Amino acid sequence: LANHVASAEGCRRQLGTGEADRWLSLLAPHHVGGLAMFLRAAVCNQPLVTLARFEERAALEAIEADRPTLLSVVPVMLARLLDAGGADALRGLRAILVGGAPASAGQVRAWAELGLPVCPTYGLTETCSQVAIVPPGRAAALAGTAGTACPHASIAIEDGEIVVTGPAVSPGYVAAGIEPAPRGGRFRTGDEGRLDDGVLTVLGRRDATIITGGENVHPEEVEAALRAHPAVADAAVAGRPDGLWGEVVAAWVVAEGTSPDDLDRWCRERLAPFKVPRRWSFVERVPRSEGGKLLRRLLP
Repeated sequence: LANHVASAEGCRRQLGTGEADRWLSLLAPHHVGGLAMFLRAAVCNQPLVTLARFEERAALEAIEADRPTLLSVVPVMLARLLDAGGADALRGLRAILVGGAPASAGQVRAWAELGLPVCPTYGLTETCSQVAIVPPGRAAALAGTAGTACPHASIAIEDGEIVVTGPAVSPGYVAAGIEPAPRGGRFRTGDEGRLDDGVLTVLGRRDATIITGGENVHPEEVEAALRAHPAVADAAVAGRPDGLWGEVVAAWVVAEGTSPDDLDRWCRERLAPFKVPRRWSFVERVPRSEGGKLLRRLLP
């Protein structure tokens, strides 16, 4: 519990919230992002409004009726709230934490241009949710990043890997033998990233990196380029075995009114040639968890 208390206090200080603030919980409480809101509300003496399940109209009605000031969502939830006509209601919030899945720089800029107080974040179950947050009002300037470390967390890059230290880091796992395990308040996340003047950019999972012809490709970068295409609703990218290249970049795309040739041209204008997908699949949906996280391992 002490880990979650440290996380709650750090989040409060990073966002500058107080007892006058109120949370709206739309995330499932069996995920760390949803659980964290309940604990933040208790630790910081902030009211919490919760819904039994996420549904766009019910969420927007709760914003109008209960006047929360703080919201935490995954990117797909925010997109659905906007599609349901929620821009005006969302503008009235003090902070919208966005995490659980990457949001591209283009998405963040578009949200900021709409006047939404978005705060992209980075966190993990092992760190009791967020360890880095883009401060309110800085989304456009820091688009594509996860912001700066929260007061309760220290973030370093070691051999390209994000390492988190601090009192919110879990002491370990219930099941033995899971690696990498947190040790001594220090956790090697398995995520690649970089720090520029204290601002964290998350590049992607180390184990998701595609090695094609000796070149490393982060699938998240390719996915962000594809999702920026006006005809693409969603996209997923992964490596697939190839006798010549070792692996090739493969893409699964949810889109209408476009073609592989069109998407190939789009990507070549935005990515290095070796990052452009060589295999294309058009699908009705890409596999995601209940919380909106891409389940790359379930791609066919």
